[in-house]
Amino acid sequence: MIQLRVQTGTSSYTISVGNRAWQEVGRFCRREKYSSVFIVTESRIWRAWGRKFLQATGLHSASVILVPPGERSKSLAGVKALAQKLVKRRADRESAVVVLGGGVVGDLAGFVASIYMRGIDTIQAPTTMVAQIDSAIGGKTGVNLPEAKNMLGTLTPPRLVAANPEVLGSLSPRAYRSGLYEAVKHGIIQDPRLFHFIRENLKPILAQDPKIMDRLIAWAAGVKVRVVNRDERESDLRRILNFGHTLGHALEAATHYRRFLHGEAVGWGMLLANRIAEEKKMLPPTEARKIEELICSLGPLPSLQGITSRQLVALLGRDKKTVRGVVHWILSERIGSVRIVTRVANTLIEKAFRDVARLPV
Repeated sequence: MIQLRVQTGTSSYTISVGNRAWQEVGRFCRREKYSSVFIVTESRIWRAWGRKFLQATGLHSASVILVPPGERSKSLAGVKALAQKLVKRRADRESAVVVLGGGVVGDLAGFVASIYMRGIDTIQAPTTMVAQIDSAIGGKTGVNLPEAKNMLGTLTPPRLVAANPEVLGSLSPRAYRSGLYEAVKHGIIQDPRLFHFIRENLKPILAQDPKIMDRLIAWAAGVKVRVVNRDERESDLRRILNFGHTLGHALEAATHYRRFLHGEAVGWGMLLANRIAEEKKMLPPTEARKIEELICSLGPLPSLQGITSRQLVALLGRDKKTVRGVVHWILSERIGSVRIVTRVANTLIEKAFRDVARLPV
């Protein structure tokens, strides 16, 4: 098992990666002596992994709460429903929420736990690649509004993250690939060795070779940990983790969160940011082609058909990273290095969208 440590000025917790990671959840809960433990998950995940999770953690007396799958659960209605279930099952200030699920469940349950009785502990046991290397780390929680994604939330770190790569085997190929876009993102923004590792080992990675998975997840998660350790509250450096998300979130909103998995939207967003950086002469064409080729080689992306460039530009002003009407773009300078840019003309965004829409992905 590989362990990473998040250590900031206000929080400290461990990320365990490996097939025995779930055992750490049980040990932690017993040590903290919570009055009650609530496992928040989805029915599909619980059917596939519930028995094994209970065996590994020993949390047989925990109360299981099921939430509906999909981005539509990340809503104020979802917050109310989950909070009411906690009240009915007598959760108190010494209770803990254990999240067994992907980014949607993690964001929703983490947000509810952060505001329930002014905050109770959250433990993350992520079950998707996106969650294991990104969304379960760093403490961002949140739900969507119809107008934009993750507009309501808190920054409340978990007490523990336990990532078991074995659980990824039950994902659909599409859901698994969705997470790989985030792993590639981590290589582009800060770690060229990770980028080339994925590029050179793509076949065994796509096949989920057990010999490579622990290393890949710990490596990609380590990029997030290093960034969070230096900038927990997204004052500057942590913004780089939003590479591909500015336009990715706009694509999700434009399609009402029904067409793209999150990683797929980020994949398109990275391709768009890549093309914008190249057009602005920030990114050498040779580097741009390597990035484009790796993203496209991960598998088919849902079509952009029916989405217009003007529609995306209109949605950008609602992005939560927009400050005083200014969109903060994360654009590549080279593989392993990005820069925050605040001036990108709408005409350039629209041209990049038209160019990327023609790619054979």
